Amino acid sequence: MDTGENERSLRPTIDMVRTGGFIVLLLHFYFYCYGAFRNWGYVSVFSDRVLENLARTGLFKSFHASKLFALFLLTISTLGVKGRKTSRISYAAPLRILLSGMLLYFGSALFFYSTLDENATAIAYVASTLAGYCCIMTGGSLLTRVLKTRLYKDVFNSYNETFPQEQRKIKTDSSINLPYRFSCRGKTTTGWINLNMVRGLLLAASSGSGRSRVRQTFGLRSETGHG
Repeated sequence: MDTGENERSLRPTIDMVRTGGFIVLLLHFYFYCYGAFRNWGYVSVFSDRVLENLARTGLFKSFHASKLFALFLLTISTLGVKGRKTSRISYAAPLRILLSGMLLYFGSALFFYSTLDENATAIAYVASTLAGYCCIMTGGSLLTRVLKTRLYKDVFNSYNETFPQEQRKIKTDSSINLPYRFSCRGKTTTGWINLNMVRGLLLAASSGSGRSRVRQTFGLRSETGHG
């Protein structure tokens, strides 16, 4: 069962996975744009050693290996997103954002085949990849919300929270019968509120609902002791 406590405990895990994917993407930039980072003075012996150790794990065995791993972590974090459910979002908008993000994310590799210098290539590649990464994150979150709205039935929604009510008119010598309409499972049905006016009856209703008139008609005493 989804509870607020479960959601609060899940949020740090989602943030940690998403942060891990972003760190992997930054390491990818550092590894494949090393020349530009060296020109800018953002390299050190310590960072080079860390990068060498990570390279032995196979993270950078191919150009897209680290990018795919970062995308995998982003996908996992997106599946845990629980935003506000809404029926106004269709599949088209998230899919367009996802497709645009994928094109930017993987198509940014074409900058390495351009005639730009090393620094300009690195800037264009990083900017395009980050833009694609943000689009994928946004589109994935929206798509998750759409899927949860369309496929997942919440036990507390307006459909499942309704239940059948009394439809019979039960008349006695001391009863009053009030007609009303109620909604159950998407259908509007008529019914009767059967009140047996006996001693010890508690009458509770909101302001302006006719509570005073009922007390006066049947001689009931109010909760304050006045008629």
